[in-house]
Amino acid sequence: MDNSLVVFDPGSKTFKAGLSSAFPSEEEPRIVTPNAVEVHGSRDQPGETSGSGAKHVDVIHPIEHGAIKNMDALEALIHYSLYDMLGWEIGTEGSVLFSEPLLTSKRERELLTQIMFEVFNVYGLYLQDPATLSLYALGKLTGCVVDIGHGKIDVATVTDGQLIPTSVRRLPFSGEDLNAYMTHLLASGSAPEGAPPFPASLTPAQAESLKEQCSLAADSWYDYSRFTGRAGASSAPPPPQTYHLPDGQAVTIGSEGYEMGEVLVSPGPLLALLEGRPGARAAVPGLADVMAEVQASALELVHKRAGHL
Repeated sequence: MDNSLVVFDPGSKTFKAGLSSAFPSEEEPRIVTPNAVEVHGSRDQPGETSGSGAKHVDVIHPIEHGAIKNMDALEALIHYSLYDMLGWEIGTEGSVLFSEPLLTSKRERELLTQIMFEVFNVYGLYLQDPATLSLYALGKLTGCVVDIGHGKIDVATVTDGQLIPTSVRRLPFSGEDLNAYMTHLLASGSAPEGAPPFPASLTPAQAESLKEQCSLAADSWYDYSRFTGRAGASSAPPPPQTYHLPDGQAVTIGSEGYEMGEVLVSPGPLLALLEGRPGARAAVPGLADVMAEVQASALELVHKRAGHL
């Protein structure tokens, strides 16, 4: 193995890895694999004769909702990436940069460090939060980072290349929940006039693909109210847009795209749906409120450090 640095970016849906060597480094991850490990074994199932030894497969997700849940499964995923996909050889290991999820506990960090040195014999290890790395990728050292992932949505402030831990906030919903909301909008709504009816149901992959294509934000609350007929405003639906699902099926969307964008700012309907109360509105802060809170907290800390407070 040469002196290339392996970069790991674990997520709740996918596990990404690539090489960073002499500039320019690889622009895209060399490995994008599902965040899942299959465990094969024999187990007696209900109704089977004891000792029958029926084959059973468990699917374990090492990372769930932005947190490391199974260190053994994560170790297996790292081993597969390093030795099977990136070409590492035992005895000639290199160094690793690991993007650890925000709010990772000290215990989890210690276990991960122990595994990297004792199991994988890495030459060097650097753990860094994704908020700081995201800014580095843009050539910046200070900013407010919003990380919308499959299993969590985090907001954090970075100042002079250092994460401010007290500024980290995690919203009570995630990209996976937005997929469910996309499905709900189609199930409870109707297609624009002249368009084919919405699909009777969507698979998670179809809902995610449609969400990524159609979600957008209105320029103002007034425009959003006109598009959706909310707050007593005269309805003026936006021009229908046609999108294609992964299987080639066409879906024509009206105001649903704006509903998906608005739920990030006002997540009440989404959280009510997750709580089993569709149509209700839960009183919770949205993304804009959390960002304002995070930046105010970070600014106060910066002033204290500078002796202004």
